[in-house]
Amino acid sequence: MKSPLIFAAAISISTLAYSQSTPDLKGTWAGTSNTTVIGAGQHHPGNEPMKTVRFRNVELQFIIDQQKGPNFSGKLVSATYEEVLAGVLSHDGKSGVMADEDGTFSFKLVGKNKMEICYTHAKSSSIVAACTLTERK
Repeated sequence: MKSPLIFAAAISISTLAYSQSTPDLKGTWAGTSNTTVIGAGQHHPGNEPMKTVRFRNVELQFIIDQQKGPNFSGKLVSATYEEVLAGVLSHDGKSGVMADEDGTFSFKLVGKNKMEICYTHAKSSSIVAACTLTERK
């Protein structure tokens, strides 16, 4: 009888500790990406064939407008495209993952208002690898 109660108490305490340590990510995080692009894509327009490699720097905004505990959503905006984002913080409260319409991100908080966000996707029309150091505005 004691084991289920101890287990339930442990779950409650760990859930409470997790929710108390979850940082507020809401806001606009902006920065300039360091990007390697093969081909072309929504944030990297052009008519380049898949064998053409480009090194680009793109101004990006990650706008997080909803958050419930470690879960959040928002949008990614560049000069040429806007798309939705879904994300979640990991249990460490400092890193996590996001996804947009065609790729995935990993991120790490490197300060209260600084986040490094790295992105990859591989499609038939483009391959993209990028990292952006963002600051909350």
